[in-house]
Amino acid sequence: MRPTRGYASVDFVDFVHLNGRDFISGLDAASRRPPRPAELGAVVIRVRCSFSQFNERTGKMPGPARDGDAAFLKPGTPVYSVSGWSPECRVAARRDSRLYLYLAYRNGGAHAEPLACATQAPH
Repeated sequence: MRPTRGYASVDFVDFVHLNGRDFISGLDAASRRPPRPAELGAVVIRVRCSFSQFNERTGKMPGPARDGDAAFLKPGTPVYSVSGWSPECRVAARRDSRLYLYLAYRNGGAHAEPLACATQAPH
């Protein structure tokens, strides 16, 4: 029997990794409302690696996410702070001419849960 090279096809959730944490878009009602362009603040990081592009190109599983890695955002894409929110809680990015909101999620745990600061309006 000949050894196979193996191929991994991954169905990613829409994430960007920042400050050692995953920020996820689209899993809850809060992140489904895209920010308005006027709500974008300073660039907090630029995407360094697109996991979906890596997987499509190589057929391999990417390693653990590092700061600047994302599921679908292209390398070089700016990730912005969101006006009125800490960049530790919410960030935004543009993909295919559309803005997406990303909420900070708890590391580990039995199920995905956004941090309280990502869902509760700041005072």
